[in-house]
Amino acid sequence: MFDGFYEVIPKIRVEPGGIPNGNLTVIGSGMGVAVSQGLLNVKAGAALTFGLAHELGHGFKQTLLEKMAMGGVSGCVTEVAPDLGAAYTMNLAGWSWPAIKDATSKGVAHRIFDVNWSGDHPPEDMRATCVATFVALVTGGASFTDATKAICLSMQGKKPT
Repeated sequence: MFDGFYEVIPKIRVEPGGIPNGNLTVIGSGMGVAVSQGLLNVKAGAALTFGLAHELGHGFKQTLLEKMAMGGVSGCVTEVAPDLGAAYTMNLAGWSWPAIKDATSKGVAHRIFDVNWSGDHPPEDMRATCVATFVALVTGGASFTDATKAICLSMQGKKPT
């Protein structure tokens, strides 16, 4: 993680708070995830896993964006790339593409996405569309990097309205 600077460790630190949220955090000599109790209260397994995997995705997003010659981008691309990494990682871990798409298309109901823009986080409909498009591209034969780049390029410059 972070281009080899930290090792990912299987540790979660639970913090108070009812709103589902999380972020990467140093735990000991590695990198784990700090999550709110609200995120752990998410009942749908795929949605909870997506939320956790998204946070871990922040650990490799800069390396990924640089690999795609997008290292200097900011805004919603910095949230979409971890979403796509989360989806891909979940599929590698055995989650079906339909389950992943379902979790993200119901992101507001599962409380992992917001209805509207929140900082650099796009609203649910945009995030779900990005994941669905990504799934279509990779199941159609595109590589993870090519599919991610296509979607990140399409999201570049999107701003809250």
